[in-house]
Amino acid sequence: MTTSIKILKAFHGDCILIRVINEMQQEFTILIDGGTSKTFDFSLKKELRSIKKINLFVLTHIDSDHIGGILRFVKDSIFQEIDIDEFWINGANLAYISMGGNISYNQGQNLEKLLIEKGIFKEKIISNITTNYKPVFPDFINIDILSPTPEILQNLYDKWPKQNLKNIISMDIVI
Repeated sequence: MTTSIKILKAFHGDCILIRVINEMQQEFTILIDGGTSKTFDFSLKKELRSIKKINLFVLTHIDSDHIGGILRFVKDSIFQEIDIDEFWINGANLAYISMGGNISYNQGQNLEKLLIEKGIFKEKIISNITTNYKPVFPDFINIDILSPTPEILQNLYDKWPKQNLKNIISMDIVI
């Protein structure tokens, strides 16, 4: 099995591309966050040119240094060329909060609108990811969710001001 982990220059924030190829030449690709919008132009777009399929796309939270590059990706024509199986984004309808700073609610709403415009159906967006979530992937892929717990996510939903849309918190995973 071959595993490639590329931590792309994100200037600040994160943008990680993981590709696993097993002995049968089956490939599994994971994109975690997108850094700033500058990240897409500087490094992410170049990496995406060689990818036809992303099996799992994880947006941990919508701080601008995690979502900015994703917004650029979704707006770029390359987005239509890549098949994405599943999106992990904690929160229904993509309205977000985070425990950190630099939160961009507008960017979260923009991402929601862009995904809808691009024909991404809600069935591909998995939300409410907690430590209890047990994803089903090929045998050569194992992902453990480290946080949030269901209680932490529920506590957030209980205390957050009622809105038409739910909110998210950051997701931590181990691959």
